[in-house]
Amino acid sequence: MGSIRGASLLKALATGLVVVLTVLPALGIAARPARPFEAAAVFPPWWDAARVRAAVAPVGEISATGRMATVVTVIGGTDVAEGLRAAGAWFILNPALIGCAVRPGATA
Repeated sequence: MGSIRGASLLKALATGLVVVLTVLPALGIAARPARPFEAAAVFPPWWDAARVRAAVAPVGEISATGRMATVVTVIGGTDVAEGLRAAGAWFILNPALIGCAVRPGATA
């Protein structure tokens, strides 16, 4: 009986691994900004709104803020994502994917 449970567990783990390895790359592609001049950025949670605004200012303009001041949508130059990374953003995402996390028109 123990070997049957072990085989079932191994089969379940293998199936889970295949699903994860299949889905994660697709999510990574979908999460990338669709347009090079617009991106959503997540900055460190201990930053305040003033620090986020200061980091974003050389890169572009904040078009929406999140429920937390550290989540912003930015419109900027041709490679806003790279500028946000250099400014300290932890994650750069497609703004469409975090629509529920931002308030359009609200600024930090």
